[in-house]
Amino acid sequence: MPQSQALLKPVADWSPRELVPSVWYQLDNSAFADDGGNDVVTQIFDQSGNNEHLLPAADGNRGDYVASSTLFKKHSSVRMNGTTDYYEVEDALGLAMNGNDKAFTAWFVGELDATGDTNAAWSITNMAVEDSYLTALSNAGDDARLFKNTPGTNASFTSTDNWLTDSGKRHIWIYNGGGGDNKMTWYKAGSALNLGGSTWDGDIVTMDDVAMGALVRSSAIQLWKGEIAELGIVAGRAVNATELFLLDSYLFARYGK
Repeated sequence: MPQSQALLKPVADWSPRELVPSVWYQLDNSAFADDGGNDVVTQIFDQSGNNEHLLPAADGNRGDYVASSTLFKKHSSVRMNGTTDYYEVEDALGLAMNGNDKAFTAWFVGELDATGDTNAAWSITNMAVEDSYLTALSNAGDDARLFKNTPGTNASFTSTDNWLTDSGKRHIWIYNGGGGDNKMTWYKAGSALNLGGSTWDGDIVTMDDVAMGALVRSSAIQLWKGEIAELGIVAGRAVNATELFLLDSYLFARYGK
């Protein structure tokens, strides 16, 4: 993929809405409220048109609202504390991630505070089936990892590339599904990571519960410590090369490296 750092701006008026996302969240489109003198994010609105808005599980799970983040070119973000803060929506319309044949595209903009912990950027799960989940995370060794697990099967795509680099704010995942060659590609800051593993084990469990900033199973684990500005998922389709270029260009122009 051409390096989008060379771009000053994306194609005029293009936005991820043209990808027809299943869910799409920007912290610029969120609600916040005062909580003892500190603004916290109370809801993150779905920009896809499917109205799958993210909510905290409880008031104690609300992250701090950053109105103008220095990390993301003055766009808004939510600061997660790594212990209690995360957002979720159950039974998200149009996701139904299941099986070896379900292609998808996802993108994420966020930055971690520190090394040495396992931090989930996002997850798609089935809360009724404990060990069914798809999650992208920085593991305890700070490697970038995408992991899918269902009872009896799993697939892990891991790069020794450290998630925590100054150039690592924007990430794009593309899986072309069983109808293709089961290829998983992960782009960080416009460059493809070297992933281990090449196959994606199939299953019949539907995963349609979405979380930002945690892996949510029967409870939330591996909570994100740092800021998040955007998350989007297209279920059932791997974007093509032109769409990838436009998406990465949009993220670079909006948030920087």
